[in-house]
Amino acid sequence: FMLNASKSGSAANKSEKKGLYFSSYLWENVFCELCKDNFTENVVTQYGVVNILGIETPKNDNYIILEALNSEEILKKNTKIVHIIDFKHLSELNVGRGHDNQVRITDISISRLH
Repeated sequence: FMLNASKSGSAANKSEKKGLYFSSYLWENVFCELCKDNFTENVVTQYGVVNILGIETPKNDNYIILEALNSEEILKKNTKIVHIIDFKHLSELNVGRGHDNQVRITDISISRLH
């Protein structure tokens, strides 16, 4: 199985942002060129499970994955946005819209502090 990311219509436009506690991934045009179905993160092949979007998860068990599901950008552009928050070395992690949070999520539907 091979994903050609250089062609238009596949997972071609990927951007990644990393911080001290998080990694964020954004893809545009995440669909199959042939059948136009959306890609999932993993595909099962005869050789095992293949992560076709290249999401790197932490090597420990202390993380969460958040996926943006209903923003206008996602719905209009067939975009996929995933945030991975790693809290291995923290006893407490503040997440939310507030400016003082360690991980800030700029979405009006998110509370100021979690």
